[in-house]
Amino acid sequence: EPSRIFNSNNAPDIFGMGSNMVKALRYWLRAFCLIKEIPGKGVKLSEVGSLIKQYDLYIEDSFTLWLLHSSIVKNISEATTWFMFFNRCDLVEFNKESVYRVLKKEIDVYSEFAKYSEKSLSLDIDVLLSMYSKDKRTDDPEDKNISPFVQLGLVKHSNKMYLKSR
Repeated sequence: EPSRIFNSNNAPDIFGMGSNMVKALRYWLRAFCLIKEIPGKGVKLSEVGSLIKQYDLYIEDSFTLWLLHSSIVKNISEATTWFMFFNRCDLVEFNKESVYRVLKKEIDVYSEFAKYSEKSLSLDIDVLLSMYSKDKRTDDPEDKNISPFVQLGLVKHSNKMYLKSR
């Protein structure tokens, strides 16, 4: 049964967060293919979302992280930067500027040179890199700001350089 929870005026109260955070939550749920939008009716959990809710609600199993990673890197429409980075970027060792140049070129071709915010691309790259890597100097197991995707070991960061592995 679809829910209009995100369209509700009291969604911030229901989720216990500000309205911008509610919008961000909805985006990330779509980006990870955990919900399906049903025009005019709201949202409902996708098949993957339902399975995670049933079997790993707190995302404690590394298999769930791999499943989420697989979902976001295939979602070209909602997570274009993630798709391009993991599927079209052959860089192995890079800095942010070099990955920006490669992704901009790929997105330009994909979008048929339509206008888009280059600042948004830069911010997306920042989020992606911090989501998959951590600076070795801040290797504190108590740091709750470290993304669980770091566990996958797909991007390592050291001395302003990144190393991507498969």
